[in-house]
Amino acid sequence: MASFEEQFYLEDPTRLQALWRDVKLLWWLAVRALMWMSKGVLVRRVYRKAQVSGEPLLLEDQFPD
Repeated sequence: MASFEEQFYLEDPTRLQALWRDVKLLWWLAVRALMWMSKGVLVRRVYRKAQVSGEPLLLEDQFPD
């Protein structure tokens, strides 16, 4: 995966290049926001189940890489 700088840094861009970069950046941010929101829901569900059952919460077991 390319670094953030490799993906979005432009040296002396034209207006069209800058606009296209901004659109790609907005899409990138939206994907990350949705990812964090969906993972947050899953973490809250697992946390509530662990709290009710009294067992320790191990996130590594819930979300494998």
